[in-house]
Amino acid sequence: MTNGLIRGAKQQAIDVARQIAEQTAQELLEIPKKAPAQAMGMETLGASTTPQSMKPKTNVQTNAPSLAEQVTKEDKRKLDYLERELDALRRKKKLEEEQKRQFEQMQMSQAQPSKNQLVEPTTRPKRGFLGGIRQAIKQKQGTQEMAKGPSG
Repeated sequence: MTNGLIRGAKQQAIDVARQIAEQTAQELLEIPKKAPAQAMGMETLGASTTPQSMKPKTNVQTNAPSLAEQVTKEDKRKLDYLERELDALRRKKKLEEEQKRQFEQMQMSQAQPSKNQLVEPTTRPKRGFLGGIRQAIKQKQGTQEMAKGPSG
């Protein structure tokens, strides 16, 4: 007896969840349809507070999903896909803006001469072949006496 009661409660909870999902999906589809009329002032908010989809359905088929359920599931999948795509585009745009801002900051910092930049000293240019090594060797050798050869 309790097992049947649990099954009944479970089925009832599933039915209620389905009804709520259908109502939410229906409301999401009705919002874009009514938004232009509300924006133009043709329709007031009080006139559309109780749409037909908000009334709970008493007869719910549990065995086979109806065509409307399949359409709402497909619409939900499409909506989820589009939302993910929008999020990706937003992230991409944000990244591009960040890169652009960093590039502008870098250009501004390069345009302004910095007072802290160090000037490299220049070295004396080397003279001759081997860059003055020959002169350094001669200086180290010093002066040598010239030996006279045998006269004769």
